[in-house]
Amino acid sequence: MKIEKAKKEQIEEIVALKKLLDAHRASHFSDLTEEFHQKKDGFVQDYNVDLDKEIYYVCNVEGLICGFVEGSVGERSKSKLSKLGSVDELFVLPEFRGKGIAQELLTQLEADFKESGCDHVVTFTDIENSN
Repeated sequence: MKIEKAKKEQIEEIVALKKLLDAHRASHFSDLTEEFHQKKDGFVQDYNVDLDKEIYYVCNVEGLICGFVEGSVGERSKSKLSKLGSVDELFVLPEFRGKGIAQELLTQLEADFKESGCDHVVTFTDIENSN
């Protein structure tokens, strides 16, 4: 298992994992959560992976990308807390769960946030997420 910063040649695999994540979410959403996601900011699913704007780490197991974490850093000019790290998405293939991969991905992202000078980090989850 190798945790590494995502490379351009891995974008297709990341997009495939994002689609699996969205399919999983959709199968678990309540009607209320689905309605929220459809209304939120003119919701349009975008599978664009921009390695220059977002931070991506992947888990590579013998050439297979089995998980990823996506994060971003935002400036907060009107706050005493100047930089905010955001964990935007995290996904590990079911057959690779329970092996500490998600924790390792988050640890690498957290190190990036610290290096970027983030004051704090946030993430969000849907109520249906029982994991």
